[in-house]
Amino acid sequence: MPKPAHPDKLRVSVLVRQLLDRSDLSVNGVTARMERYLQGGEFSENMFENHFTTRLDRPLKAKANVIHALILALTEGLRANERCQAVEAAELIWLFRWPDLFSNVSSLFPFDELLVAYQRFPQLFINLPITPLLHASTLTPLQCPPLPHPRTALLGRTSEVALLLDHVQRHQLLTITGPAGCGKTRLALQIAAQSSAFFPAGVAFIALADLHTPDLLFDTIGTTLGLKVGGEQSWMACLTNHLAAHKVLLVVDNFEHLLPVAPQLLGVLDSCPHLHLLVTSRVALGLSGEHVFHVHPLVTPPLNPLPACEMLPDYPAIQLFCERAHAVRPDFVLTPANCRDVAHICAILIGMPLAIELAAARIRHLSPQELRLQLIGNSTLHEQVALDLLSHGARDAHPRQQTLTATLTWSYRLLEAPVQRLLARMAVFSGGCTFDELHQLMLNVDQDAAHGAHLRHHLETLLNHHLLTARSEEQIPTRYRMRATVREYAWQQLITLNEHDLIAQIHATVYVDLVANANRYLHGDQQSFWHQRIEQELANVRVALEWMLQHGQLEQSLHLCANLELFWYWGGHLEEGGNWLRRILAQREELAARTLAKALDELAGLQWARGFLRDAEALAQESLAIWRSLDDAQGIVEALNSLGLVAEAMGDFSRAAHWHRESLALRRHIGKKPAIVIALNNLGDVEYAADPVNYDQALNRFRESLAINQELNNQHGIADTLSSMGSLALLQGDYAQAQTYLSQSLSLFQQLGNSLRMAYAFESLADVALANVQYERALRLCAAASALRTTKGMHPPPMAIPSIAQRIINLGTYLEQNTFALAWAEGIQMDLKAAIGYALAVPSAAPLKSFAGCDILTRTP
Repeated sequence: MPKPAHPDKLRVSVLVRQLLDRSDLSVNGVTARMERYLQGGEFSENMFENHFTTRLDRPLKAKANVIHALILALTEGLRANERCQAVEAAELIWLFRWPDLFSNVSSLFPFDELLVAYQRFPQLFINLPITPLLHASTLTPLQCPPLPHPRTALLGRTSEVALLLDHVQRHQLLTITGPAGCGKTRLALQIAAQSSAFFPAGVAFIALADLHTPDLLFDTIGTTLGLKVGGEQSWMACLTNHLAAHKVLLVVDNFEHLLPVAPQLLGVLDSCPHLHLLVTSRVALGLSGEHVFHVHPLVTPPLNPLPACEMLPDYPAIQLFCERAHAVRPDFVLTPANCRDVAHICAILIGMPLAIELAAARIRHLSPQELRLQLIGNSTLHEQVALDLLSHGARDAHPRQQTLTATLTWSYRLLEAPVQRLLARMAVFSGGCTFDELHQLMLNVDQDAAHGAHLRHHLETLLNHHLLTARSEEQIPTRYRMRATVREYAWQQLITLNEHDLIAQIHATVYVDLVANANRYLHGDQQSFWHQRIEQELANVRVALEWMLQHGQLEQSLHLCANLELFWYWGGHLEEGGNWLRRILAQREELAARTLAKALDELAGLQWARGFLRDAEALAQESLAIWRSLDDAQGIVEALNSLGLVAEAMGDFSRAAHWHRESLALRRHIGKKPAIVIALNNLGDVEYAADPVNYDQALNRFRESLAINQELNNQHGIADTLSSMGSLALLQGDYAQAQTYLSQSLSLFQQLGNSLRMAYAFESLADVALANVQYERALRLCAAASALRTTKGMHPPPMAIPSIAQRIINLGTYLEQNTFALAWAEGIQMDLKAAIGYALAVPSAAPLKSFAGCDILTRTP
């Protein structure tokens, strides 16, 4: 009976066979090539089979020089599409347990291949000279945002804090669990604040209460940490790559509604041995290796007999009630006259911190006796029912309804009817809202309730009842939001009022209008403000899209997506945008032909920006076919533009020129001059990228575009065209002219307030500095571009990231490490005004004879 194949030997066999098939080499051919590298030693076909292919019953072993010879034979002298890739060579070396061998072959491979191999087999790169650059290109420093700062002291949790501080260091996955309102989040924040010494890379708080799409879990974590996903990389892979080397604590709050994706956390933890997760959830995650810490309610005093009044403040529940009551009524003190009522209230509320806080807030207007009576009445039976509802809900009821429903119902009933309705209607907002957004919604529902004075008074009432929170920052409108449990309860009240569909529809209209308004400014001097506004309202935008899709409002959904396209493009939300468009396209049989064609073209643009070029091409082709069948000239030129951009990204400049020429001819026929300049610029870009002989032709395109833009006084168009002319001059070796064009472009983008294009202008001017052997200047400009993007919270699309990174990597080869670090720090620290002044300055230097510039994704999608 044959021995079973060793899995590593089987993998070697499959891998080598794939390499032979790709290079079109026979076994005899590859052994002949190997003998040239074995210094005269013979290496027969039979020996090759024993080591590398079909003899799977043989042990997995081969001398290092034989493996080295195989890699050389499958690499040197072969075309790029035939040769062994760095990651394949690394896998062979890893399977044969010869890690030191990789240093002998690493010089055979280009940087981008080594980067892939480094991400897969970092163990092979120990002490290699190129490893610091590889590491720098894959590892983004964590940007842990400041932890939320609680405004009240944590009471009655001394022993829990001590235990959790010990557990969070010893357990990689620690879950704080317990019923709603028991203080899980507050306790987790305390642990986070006291754990910084244990986690040198930082402690980050990830809020998930407003996240209702499990697929966006890792997107949310990555965005909070300031990470950027590139190309075909998933957010989970991005997190794994960036957290593997960091000793960091992530406090992941409110996970209970995302339990289906909980197992995916284990994949991140397995790949990141130094990462620790502190999760809050109403139920345990149920994962192997999880350490569960259950948070109990605060200790309450016995009622029969009741301890002496002076002893009651020793009970945490009483201490919390008195502290919160004193905050709203400074003359409140615990006395022999009111202590029994206070103890009774805390006992009824079973020591639940949120319930106690809600009750204590009413001390502003009620005595403890009045509060107790309004909570439970005089009926002993009613008191028992209240306790059951708070602590022993039905097993098949929603978890949120097993603990807080009675408390929230009590609080809700204390409100006047108009305030009750406002609370219920505000449940439609996800992530909160500003006063203006709330006012706009209410205007379409209830004119009287929308009156400014009434609305502000009702908001103040809800704030006093701790049913809302308000957050205000300098130059940012106050934002009102509910805790997740309060919002859930309020939504149920909205259903009871039979207003949920009406309010949801009006809410969707509010955010359709907001995004449409924002889209008008995303190119101008208010670009940064409106980008941040959409980012702030993203949870509400998602709710609006979800509601419209569920109610068959496909045209409106696509209109909203169209206005979000630029935000998705620059905000790092390309994958999410694509997912929304796919959901629209999933109902394509319900779509009008024009709507279908538009959705296909929009998705093609997002896929182009992500680097999924084949998919983008197929989508654009389908869109073009529909537009042609409709004889819709405007739709045709948009699809032609998408096809041109895709072909250019594929390196098929001839095909790209074909699409852009057709687009230009049709745009000329339509006669809309702003559209003509787009085609002229894109065609010129393709022509000079294709062949130096086309430089003059491309320049003529740009000159015509510039003339039309000047005629139209289209400052954005002028700036775009000057940027292209600068890039062309750079390739022609006319560095002085390139500096002039690019400086003029930067000045215009500054006047227009287009931060994104200013960042690209910095990098183009860095190419001029690089051509003039001004390496430190070039690096400062690259750093200034990075700082500007970070400040504005905007990202280049994934397709542009490799060229941006490659420029910095190239500079790293020219500069000594300390000089590199100093120049980068100087560029990062420049404010925008200083950076622009530095970029516009024209230093003198002897230019190089030639220069190969880096391509940057600046085409018009």
